[in-house]
Amino acid sequence: MPSSEVFLLLGYGKSNRALANLLKKRGIPHSVYDDYLPEKSSAVDLNPFTAIVKSGGIKNDHFLLEEARKLNKRIISDLELFYSWNKEKTLITVTGTNGKTTTVQLIKHLLPELDLAGNVGSPLFDYADSEKDMVIEASSFMLEYTHVFRSRINVFLNISPNHLDHHGSFAAYLEAKLKLLKNSRPEDFLVYNADDSVLEKALRGVGLRKIPFSRKRRGGIFISERGIDCFGKMIDLAGIKLMGKHNLENIAAALGAVLAYDPAFSAFSRLHAFTPLPHRLEYLGKIGSMLVYNDSKATNYRALGTALAAFSGKRVLLIAGGEKRAEDPAVLDGVLDTLVGVLLNGENGKTLQDYFKTKGVRTWIYRDLASLFKEINNHLNAQDVLLFSPGSASHDQFRNFEERGEFFKKNIGAYLTE
Repeated sequence: MPSSEVFLLLGYGKSNRALANLLKKRGIPHSVYDDYLPEKSSAVDLNPFTAIVKSGGIKNDHFLLEEARKLNKRIISDLELFYSWNKEKTLITVTGTNGKTTTVQLIKHLLPELDLAGNVGSPLFDYADSEKDMVIEASSFMLEYTHVFRSRINVFLNISPNHLDHHGSFAAYLEAKLKLLKNSRPEDFLVYNADDSVLEKALRGVGLRKIPFSRKRRGGIFISERGIDCFGKMIDLAGIKLMGKHNLENIAAALGAVLAYDPAFSAFSRLHAFTPLPHRLEYLGKIGSMLVYNDSKATNYRALGTALAAFSGKRVLLIAGGEKRAEDPAVLDGVLDTLVGVLLNGENGKTLQDYFKTKGVRTWIYRDLASLFKEINNHLNAQDVLLFSPGSASHDQFRNFEERGEFFKKNIGAYLTE
């Protein structure tokens, strides 16, 4: 670990808190700046610092970043710094717009001897002293400020517009994601969704050892009605607890990563013991004969569409809405046949109501989720499924999607009959 570095930690989120503790333990000089913490927001002279470690939530136009650029200071992410201190590790890095957390948890479940960190669970720096290889969930925020970062096994799940308020455009968001491959070598692996046309085009010229997964064409990992064909070995998915077509893609991606890491891997039966994570199409129980699911992790319209597609042929009452962002609900056009009604709330409630009305879907709108629950009993009739899948970020009412999901679970619990 370099001793000549002097770090400014910009933002005091979970990752930078872990880094601050590590730097203090190692005696490496550093300071912290955070706009929202009075004790850490005093004036900063950037001249003594050799690098700025930027938290994901810090906007790119932050005044300290602009000053750092003028001074030609190195601006890096936690991912970049962790790699620079752990180049000997074999890394499996997963990115994409949706499904990252489920996929990394699947990989960890299949390869329990590996560490798991990043944009899920523990910060990277909690494993500073570990000698194990690592599975990393990498967000666009983490990848955006990488320079020399290299991962031996790279997984791209899908790509669609997201975090445009931060990146400014879909092109910039995609560019940040693709930095995962900036320093790749021909012997490294690329596991990717060959059915995602934008992703397939973006990765076409990448010269890595490719493991595509697809529903449409063979030649890699093939998803079929029978199961998942891994290079001629059929994996039976009967009894798997993950539901929805999108989760078959997550399973295929995880299998591709595992086989790239260990070509002799054969413990495929472990898949059947995997328990889905909370807030991701989480089955809660029944209200009469109606099945109730909590999908609070659906923080964009495409994730909502994926959830609706999982209930094809069912009559679904949907609860949706949340923070307003620059997204087009037209991505839902092909999955509306299942809806019998939509209960809306939050900042984008009116936007979604206008959209659903043009599609002939009946809607009710409420100021927030708490107000909606005051009248929810009026809507619980003869549906097959009650689906809480906001399709929106949570910050208009909650700190994060987990808090929102727990709110839903607590309040719907009073109506569950089994």
